[in-house]
Amino acid sequence: MRAGWLAAMALGVGLAACLGDSTGSGQWSDPTKITYYAGLHVDLGRMSKTASGVFYFDSIRGSGTYQAQPGDNLTVHYTLWLPDGTLVDNNSGGALSLTLNNSNVIQGWVDGLTGTVQGTTRQLVIPPALAYGDAGSGTRIPPNATLVFLVTVDRITPASSGDIAPVSAIAHALVASGAAGRFR
Repeated sequence: MRAGWLAAMALGVGLAACLGDSTGSGQWSDPTKITYYAGLHVDLGRMSKTASGVFYFDSIRGSGTYQAQPGDNLTVHYTLWLPDGTLVDNNSGGALSLTLNNSNVIQGWVDGLTGTVQGTTRQLVIPPALAYGDAGSGTRIPPNATLVFLVTVDRITPASSGDIAPVSAIAHALVASGAAGRFR
């Protein structure tokens, strides 16, 4: 019986070493000391780093010219993983609209998405201090966990523009109403 218990403990310790610290209390708190699940394609060496410590890499550079700033309204699609590859959240059911500020999103998003242009897909590696810190979030994000996001910026509405409709929406409305033909 004792030999079986020891074997089970050794297996558990071995799995924990392979997967990292699932509690987030140790190994996951420093992004530079984590062994990331290979399927996440996290390579801190090729990533840029903000002054606050968010690592980012644009896998697709958008074609927009306006760069997102704090206070702007963004429409995004995202997926969130823990460093071991555990899928935590995504908004595959539809786009998420948000204001890029501390009262609406974690500081890591404000820092990591500032400067993006419309159409960009950006990978973010966010340290715990810029995410959910010591508290974690619910049952899916443990305390002191580094987070890995893949965010696609679908639309940016500058804070100063208010609720101005994008040109494509205006053009669509004109065509649908038949008014577009009157401008020839």
